[in-house]
Amino acid sequence: MYLLKNKSKAASKIRDYVESAETKFQKTSKKIRSDRGGEYTGSELKNFLKSKGIQSELTCQHTPEQNGCAERKNRYLTEMTRSMLIDAELPNKYWGEALMTANHLQNRLPVCGDSHTPLERWEGRKPNLNYARRFGCTAYMKIADEQRRKLDTKARKLTFVGYESGTKGYRLLDTVTDKIYVSRDVIFLEGDPHTNYQTPDGTFEVPSDLYAHANNEADVEVELHEDDSQLIQQQRHAVQPAVQVRTSTRSNKGKPPERLIETANQDALTSTDSMKWTEAMDAEMQRNVEPDHITRR
Repeated sequence: MYLLKNKSKAASKIRDYVESAETKFQKTSKKIRSDRGGEYTGSELKNFLKSKGIQSELTCQHTPEQNGCAERKNRYLTEMTRSMLIDAELPNKYWGEALMTANHLQNRLPVCGDSHTPLERWEGRKPNLNYARRFGCTAYMKIADEQRRKLDTKARKLTFVGYESGTKGYRLLDTVTDKIYVSRDVIFLEGDPHTNYQTPDGTFEVPSDLYAHANNEADVEVELHEDDSQLIQQQRHAVQPAVQVRTSTRSNKGKPPERLIETANQDALTSTDSMKWTEAMDAEMQRNVEPDHITRR
């Protein structure tokens, strides 16, 4: 995938691709099929194809189905790019980063009608997606010790926008300055891609993969900003293990519960000293109904 500032650069990028493929596979290109756009019919591309002995095939006007494979690929990339930008809540000016990331992922996804991914066909190895991260998530990039003072923050809050070609590093965007950083020492806060941290009722929901660390050998120490620290602390306290309430399994089978006073009276009346118990209870009841100001003699 090549990003072009204008169509006049198409001929040079096609030349770069052809030479790269021939070097990789030690085979020569034979044909190239395209529509009748000016970038494909210009003299620069024609002269290059003629010098390499490559045949140029052009579709009929207003007949894109004659080059259906390329047209479907363009649509697939465009729809994926649009979805990624909307999900990440990024403006359309970052379409180039989203497009390159979409192409990177599509080359590592299964293809309809083929048991191998494009990467397997191209590189001869199965893809490993352990490094993959959600496009547009928050990423904290470690700042090297020699680039900061003792009391400066140890990490810079950025936005993940893709993978650097030819480098084992992530592309991180500063949305304020539009500057791109490339680093491998990154901590990601991916979260749930379809659930915000704060719900409409004001409560917080903790994503299942809140802390997704980069695959690197070095330990990364990151200092979060004040607002992020408070958010994460609230999210941690919001998640508590569910307490299972124990319920009784006993059943009285319709029998009313026995009260303590009724049980005591029944025991007293059935005992051998029932007369003494009865007199004692009568005396107690008599004392309770008499006024407190009357002194008994």
